[in-house]
Amino acid sequence: MQSTHELVAAAKANARVVEVTMDQAGSALVAADVLIDVREGDESRDGHVAGAVNISRGWFEFILSTDEALQARSRRFVLYCKSSGRAALAASELQAC
Repeated sequence: MQSTHELVAAAKANARVVEVTMDQAGSALVAADVLIDVREGDESRDGHVAGAVNISRGWFEFILSTDEALQARSRRFVLYCKSSGRAALAASELQAC
């Protein structure tokens, strides 16, 4: 079984998952069709990027598979969390669907 660090590293190595720097974040947010905060609800309630939808990492696949608004893969998604690990895992899963 892979460790959490190995899973995150593999997700970040996925060529279809693009990690942006803080300098690139502003333009990525402007270009995004959908902004998703994959942190837990209490983390998001403590503060989040304006316009972000909170879908915690634990529920991501469930919501993704049932919410028609999230199923259009032509849309540009930006996902974020506290340290990029959960966002990378969720982005990798988004690309796999």
